[in-house]
Amino acid sequence: MHQIRLWIKLKFASNKIMDKTTLKQLKPGTLFRLKDSESSPVWVRDHYDRSSKTYACHKYEDYNHEAFFKGTRTVFINFTY
Repeated sequence: MHQIRLWIKLKFASNKIMDKTTLKQLKPGTLFRLKDSESSPVWVRDHYDRSSKTYACHKYEDYNHEAFFKGTRTVFINFTY
């Protein structure tokens, strides 16, 4: 019985909520977060800017808050919003 409880604790303690990927693997319009935290803001991937070789992204809550990130930037997807 003790081993089962210990296994359950370890299983849920190491369970990550979100999946980790790079920004260039996402399609336009995909929601993502920059940190593996439920309190971090949600971003939306926009178009690719050829001149700066970056991806335009904006916050989901504030369309005027735009930022440009490199395609190798690590982001987190598959979360409940």
